[in-house]
Amino acid sequence: MILYHRGLKRIQKIFYFKVLDKFSLGLCLETQEFFKEAIETFLRLYEFQPELVVCDLHPYYFSTQWAEEWAKERNIPLRKVQHHYAHALSLLADNNFPLDKKLLVAVWDGTGYGLDGKIWCWEFIEAS
Repeated sequence: MILYHRGLKRIQKIFYFKVLDKFSLGLCLETQEFFKEAIETFLRLYEFQPELVVCDLHPYYFSTQWAEEWAKERNIPLRKVQHHYAHALSLLADNNFPLDKKLLVAVWDGTGYGLDGKIWCWEFIEAS
């Protein structure tokens, strides 16, 4: 999941909250509570108010359900991103890849929720 703020420097404006599969599926209440507390602490410490929340497409991930609710409560736009495409975009952001360029990215991280609602294994993605 990503919280985004346009006004910060590029390297600071995107905050990633990586989740474990077990956590994403909502199987660990202690981890879910830690996740919520960590985000609120992070936002307070950095005096950060997101303009956009981005989450996984998978409807059963805890992080997706949390992002939907959290964004709605705060009237912040929410965007859902295909799992493997999110990995590709993270790669671009982490490496300050120019936004006007395209890159072919191979994503082999296991499974992800596809645009067709089915589980996808791996793929090549043109990301920009």
